Amino acid sequence: MRYRHELKFIISELLATQIEFNIKNLMKLDCNHTEAFYTVRSLYFDDMYDSCLNELVSGTDNRYKYRIRLYNGETTTIHLERKSKSHEMTLKEVDDISRDEVNQILDGAMPYGSSDIRKCLTRDYYSKYMKPVCIVEYDRTAYTEDIGNVRITFDRNVRGTYKTGEFLDKEINQSQVMPKGKLILEVKYDEFLPSYVRNAINYDVLRRQSVSKYGLVRQYAI
Repeated sequence: MRYRHELKFIISELLATQIEFNIKNLMKLDCNHTEAFYTVRSLYFDDMYDSCLNELVSGTDNRYKYRIRLYNGETTTIHLERKSKSHEMTLKEVDDISRDEVNQILDGAMPYGSSDIRKCLTRDYYSKYMKPVCIVEYDRTAYTEDIGNVRITFDRNVRGTYKTGEFLDKEINQSQVMPKGKLILEVKYDEFLPSYVRNAINYDVLRRQSVSKYGLVRQYAI
């Protein structure tokens, strides 16, 4: 595992259409696609002091957050993740977690696990009272390129709720947390971004922003 560049931009649907037209013949859709997009749902954790949220707002370096993630509402494969940020680079650690274990967490218990991420979450659970605080969901279209290990994602209909107990439900009532006609473009890569990808996404005219879907839900969800 290593840290990666992760750049975020809030863009219009018109610009997204232009960028996607430019890259669709240069990159391939990622393996999660069965249709034009797939739905990502994450259960985010924070401690009794809202440290993750406060560090996000203040731009603290060397921070991390935990989440549980599933795709398209399916609970056969669920991931426990820890995402760390250091010097504007990100690192994601992943471990599988079962539906029963997620239910234990939603009921206020922390299931035992031997992986590093589980040990760290268990430590923070007991020392910082780290617990689920919100659900974040969005519709993602993702393209990948092997050279540079590039991943470009378009995240639409960003929504969420504080009703964490509904995480495993098929359908959830949630609040939209972004202006109509806006979405989040993310550009992730290892050491370098190939020039043909850089040109295709109009990188030099994009305005990088510090935007967090978790932060948006914590701010705007009901």
